[in-house]
Amino acid sequence: MISLLQSPPAGEPPYILLATFLGLTVLLIVADLVTALQGRRRLHVSLALVTMVCFAIAILFAEEVGTYWTFEPLYLQVHLVCAYAGTALAILTLLSGARVFFLKGGLVWHKRIAFLFVGFVLLATGTALLMFQHGERL
Repeated sequence: MISLLQSPPAGEPPYILLATFLGLTVLLIVADLVTALQGRRRLHVSLALVTMVCFAIAILFAEEVGTYWTFEPLYLQVHLVCAYAGTALAILTLLSGARVFFLKGGLVWHKRIAFLFVGFVLLATGTALLMFQHGERL
């Protein structure tokens, strides 16, 4: 098993904060998709920025929670591939969205990247659940 730290930090993991920001991120992603499909561009852009902030905060809390656990290497590796891909796609989604917003082009690519981002976020979440199911609390 792999541990991110030799010994667990003091106190309890921030499970509630992680769940809160993950939940907010999911709700915001749904709102992003709905507003985009409705053509409500300004609201979509505002929600997308808030979504990315919540996504980043959720990642920070996930990292902190992970320091209290050891994980099977295979599950951890699969999760990290999905998580890194999701994070990279988050950045690409923002950049392609900025291109659509400011230059009025590239909407097809933005949609494709955004749906890939959503897919990898779902994969990362699923593999994280699997990872914790087979992990051990320190």
